[in-house]
Amino acid sequence: MALICHIFWLAFGHLATGQEIFGINNKPNNYENNLDVQVCMGKHKGTKMEKKPMEYLVEHLKETLFIESELPYKAMLAVDRGHYTTWRPYANCITNIGYGAHMQAPFQQAMVLDDLSEELTEGKKVLDIGSGNGYFTALLAWCVGKTGKVIGIEHIPQLVQRATHNVISGNPEFVKDGRIKFVLGDGRKGYLDEAPYDIIHVGGSIEDIPEGVSKVYIQLIF
Repeated sequence: MALICHIFWLAFGHLATGQEIFGINNKPNNYENNLDVQVCMGKHKGTKMEKKPMEYLVEHLKETLFIESELPYKAMLAVDRGHYTTWRPYANCITNIGYGAHMQAPFQQAMVLDDLSEELTEGKKVLDIGSGNGYFTALLAWCVGKTGKVIGIEHIPQLVQRATHNVISGNPEFVKDGRIKFVLGDGRKGYLDEAPYDIIHVGGSIEDIPEGVSKVYIQLIF
């Protein structure tokens, strides 16, 4: 049975502001004008919030993204960003999580899940390189279900610990049924102990693929 590998090299520099997608200014000094940040601050349309902040964020993404698949939205409703970061968890922008690392913006994560929607199904095994605070890894874990497994590899020890803590806090069922695992290591070398993988996601920003890395990742899917 042939395995499918999707490697995403996300260009954070180009997508950071989200202006191309939303037509709004997402710069820090203009946060007050953005729906998603008003949600974060409990000021949705000047009324008392009747839904969870994550529900408002998902509704906002549905209104602004051209995504047909329901997978991203279902996953995001099941995995609340508020359990994975305390700094503007519902703002539709890239989040600094410390140690020189960043958390992808919600619209970026939704777009990647949409691209993977046909392959990211029950029982698949996924390698998430650059797992950071564990949020996107947890989204992947929800998508593959109880019979699937997602390995998040991260080279910063503190983030590995934080990701583990975040999942235990936000989605303990993923740990209980063994569908998610975080390991400390060099993502450029992959993680052979759990190979082969159906999907490889690279959550990072590079201009060129380093020499030899492609061969390493190809070995991980066969």
